[in-house]
Amino acid sequence: MRSRRGSKGLLLAGAGLLVSLAALAQDGGDRGERDLTELERTKLLSAEERAALRRRAAEEAERVADELEAAAEELERLAKSAGEAAAAARRRADAARERARLGRGAAAGRRTESREIPPASRESARSAGATALATFDASRADGWAARVVPAATRSAAQNKAAYLPEVRARRGWDLEARTGMSSVTHKPGAAPDIGDVDFTCGWQWALNVARGGVPGLDEPLDGAFKTGHVDLARLTFQPEPDGFGATGMKWGMRRYNLGDVTVSDCDFTGIPKEHGIYDSVSGHALYRGNTFLRIGGQAIQFAHRAGSYGQYGADNLPYTAPPLIVVEDCHAVDVGLRASRAAFAWTFFDPGSYAHPGTVVLRGCTLVSAWPSTRTSGGEVVGPDHPRALRSSGGLVVTHYGEAPEGSEAHPTRDLVIDACLFDLTMAEQAVAAVRGVEAILVEDSVFIAREHRRPYFDVDDAGGGASGRVVIQNCISPPGAEVWLRIRGRKIMSLHTPGKRFEIDVATGLIEETEPRDTALTRVVSPLAARAVRPGIHPQPPGHVDDLGVLDFSAIR
Repeated sequence: MRSRRGSKGLLLAGAGLLVSLAALAQDGGDRGERDLTELERTKLLSAEERAALRRRAAEEAERVADELEAAAEELERLAKSAGEAAAAARRRADAARERARLGRGAAAGRRTESREIPPASRESARSAGATALATFDASRADGWAARVVPAATRSAAQNKAAYLPEVRARRGWDLEARTGMSSVTHKPGAAPDIGDVDFTCGWQWALNVARGGVPGLDEPLDGAFKTGHVDLARLTFQPEPDGFGATGMKWGMRRYNLGDVTVSDCDFTGIPKEHGIYDSVSGHALYRGNTFLRIGGQAIQFAHRAGSYGQYGADNLPYTAPPLIVVEDCHAVDVGLRASRAAFAWTFFDPGSYAHPGTVVLRGCTLVSAWPSTRTSGGEVVGPDHPRALRSSGGLVVTHYGEAPEGSEAHPTRDLVIDACLFDLTMAEQAVAAVRGVEAILVEDSVFIAREHRRPYFDVDDAGGGASGRVVIQNCISPPGAEVWLRIRGRKIMSLHTPGKRFEIDVATGLIEETEPRDTALTRVVSPLAARAVRPGIHPQPPGHVDDLGVLDFSAIR
């Protein structure tokens, strides 16, 4: 109550001072006017008397001016104090909301952790690139962040060679234990766990889980359907060198109607047409340690479609709980090479719903794109001077297609976290990022490079897809000449180059507040699927409908 009374007192003091200031200006003007009128009435006075009267009027005007200047200085002081009080009130409001959230969780019997934790010591490391950008706060950056910092001073070619090849070189797989396969389709509900397989694709996909019917939605049930776990690890995907797959392969994997999924330590190379991973999921997803090299379309497309779209029926069951989608330590080079239209390397369509808002975490990932030749968004090879010439796709998109309930102020995605990531894009026409319908967007300890870029923006709510709430940018690097800017609803707000600083931006108003840098618990959230392991070979799942999503308590990660 003291702080609220203090803020109210500041406002009352300011109002009182404004009233006094108006009275003072009126009084000074009246007196000056009276003195001048008197002067006109005494034109018959002697020269000395008239001079004395003028001096008295000038002295009175000077005194009034001094009082007005002092009042103006007091108003400036009150304005500064009011701004500080408003910032403090904002922090208290955030803390109160957090306490309320924790209280609701406790009242509902859920184990709920605070999203903000006290500052903790992190591994501190500086490299040659960090030395050139010494204001980057390496003390707050973990090992992944320190790893991406040098990218800000390197060429695109150097960054291509720095991350993805290193991940592949450390695989250390036992080649004798591996199995070779071509293309395989699994019926709904019969998708097995698979480990240590090399796919050489001779069809439009290497690995497919069929759509089947989604009961109660758009199609009748056609066999069993899957809402359990499917885990893949240590797989490779590439087209066959000759035959249909060499030019006709669309996807490394296209999987429908999945529940919880993990894809770990898999390599996707040279897919000619579309995406590395294309998943329709209704539960949690963990993509960890995967690489994508020279992919025709997107690296990962996460597409939740619980209703019909275009000429297609639903692709998956609806969410029954808030999903957590984690993309961690994944690396992409030259994706989007031959996509039928410009798109984004990391794509998330409906990662959550208004009833079950999700969370997306992109952590320790790199994207470097500078295609060897210039192309249009349809894949046509053109010269570099062509007005639609491209060497890169967009970076990240998070968007939604579901309709908000009438009168609802909910967000279909609760949190988007971009932590310790690199976006290095050359000559693109899609934004570096396009984010819509997210309550809180946290961008931290990351590097953003837009070389010869026609749209060097981190766009928020640039199109339909729901309204967002707040953006937090902390300790990021975006070098001069290739700088990336935050843009909200088409309005340029600020640069993402924020080394050693933290800014909070209200999406509705565009207001920017600089706050003290801090650690955020969500940057270290661990997927509830992280402990799952995959044995070499193919291991069938239990048949039928396995509805076990409720076992994973999403509130436990908070």
